[in-house]
Amino acid sequence: MKSSEGDPNKILIAYSLILHAAALRKIPFNWRDLTPISSSRSIEFVLWVNAQLPYKTVKEFADAAKSATPPLKMGGTGSRREDHVLTVFLEQKTGAKFAYLPYKSGGEAATQLVGNHTAANVNQSVGKSRSLAPAK
Repeated sequence: MKSSEGDPNKILIAYSLILHAAALRKIPFNWRDLTPISSSRSIEFVLWVNAQLPYKTVKEFADAAKSATPPLKMGGTGSRREDHVLTVFLEQKTGAKFAYLPYKSGGEAATQLVGNHTAANVNQSVGKSRSLAPAK
């Protein structure tokens, strides 16, 4: 694709990870080399915790994570993908450190959360859990 600049007969269809890839891996292009022409859908990610845990807000969760020893376990779909990037972002914004556990699928990550094997998950939707309210 990179060598096809200006060719109107070629198009790249990719998901949002293409924008994060340059920051996470050594690849021969930068996201600025791409010209987005359309977005087919947008997905909102939510911070989920197991319903048995006491956290009601993101602040409560972040405060607990900052003082947790060992670090709270954060499950996600794969390594170096959106869930992982969002977990690192959460660490940077809150000062907390998490033990990120990559799973093969969102279903597996959700199962680990619902089974109370992880404390949280950054995902689109999870069964027996609840999303946290933003801090006021």
